[in-house]
Amino acid sequence: MSNTGFSIEAKAGCYHIRGIIDENADFSILIRATENPVIIDFEQAESLNSYGIRKWVEMLHNHIRKSIIYRNCPVFIIDQLNIVSSLLSTNVKVESMYLPYHCPNCDVEKEQDVKIDTDKINGKEFFKKVSKQFKCNKCKNFLKFYDDEAGYFNFLF
Repeated sequence: MSNTGFSIEAKAGCYHIRGIIDENADFSILIRATENPVIIDFEQAESLNSYGIRKWVEMLHNHIRKSIIYRNCPVFIIDQLNIVSSLLSTNVKVESMYLPYHCPNCDVEKEQDVKIDTDKINGKEFFKKVSKQFKCNKCKNFLKFYDDEAGYFNFLF
């Protein structure tokens, strides 16, 4: 059975992942990639299950020997980077990710996309930089980070 909810589109030197990353995900376009680095954009990825993680790790370790940049990593990808260290080998860098925020006044949740330079910062410094950066669109108060700071940025250490 094929996964009609998964695709990878190559566009302007970047590989855009769409849909659900699971056991049916086909990474062959990434394996054949000639760019260095290989830029993988997760903005339209919907979810990642344990079978998808296994296939992803296998692809990283057995097929891609180039530098890899992860772009627009949603919260569920960051969660997995913190749990499965082999998703983030020495040739992989995170360029940008979404951070979960919450407005305690309006009870609104929002994810903010931020760029990072993993060569120049660590998790604590990065969090200090972005913790008071975003305001609620409705009440204009600062949003509160909606996760465990130490755990969420663990992959940066």
